[in-house]
Amino acid sequence: MIEVATTDNLAGGKIISPQFPLLLMSDFIYAYYLSVDTGHKELLHSYTLDILEKTRNQKDDYVKEEGQEG
Repeated sequence: MIEVATTDNLAGGKIISPQFPLLLMSDFIYAYYLSVDTGHKELLHSYTLDILEKTRNQKDDYVKEEGQEG
């Protein structure tokens, strides 16, 4: 278990924030998460961009059709 913030020596909190260790650990965990299974994440990102592009094209086509009817 990692102590994140303690009530002991709170006056020392002026030197370094008691939340700093938590921020540091969350940064390490996030960096690890980014490095794990990058191929799958890149594939998911590409798929998401493709879906968004298709949706945008469908919306543009719908707007054009509505403009021609009016």
